[in-house]
Amino acid sequence: MYIDFMGEKAGIRLQYGSDFTLYTAENGSLVSYKPEFMTRDHFQNEIDAFVRCVQTGEKLPSHIDTAIVTTGIMQAIYDSAAKHKEIVL
Repeated sequence: MYIDFMGEKAGIRLQYGSDFTLYTAENGSLVSYKPEFMTRDHFQNEIDAFVRCVQTGEKLPSHIDTAIVTTGIMQAIYDSAAKHKEIVL
């Protein structure tokens, strides 16, 4: 599972729970970079966040309030692309 972020000068393929690859052009050729870094297990992070929220009463990062804000930002990105102009939130 992955998600692609496409730009005019570069793009990134983000592997779910893993790393990412950056694609761009340099000197007329397509190049890719795959940074290596140490991370904790993504699924363990999700479990730890859930347990912490149960213990402390804080909201999960995936709480509906966050999802609503994120959805608004994503819609503004689509609207900006369709209208070819900046969208002010």
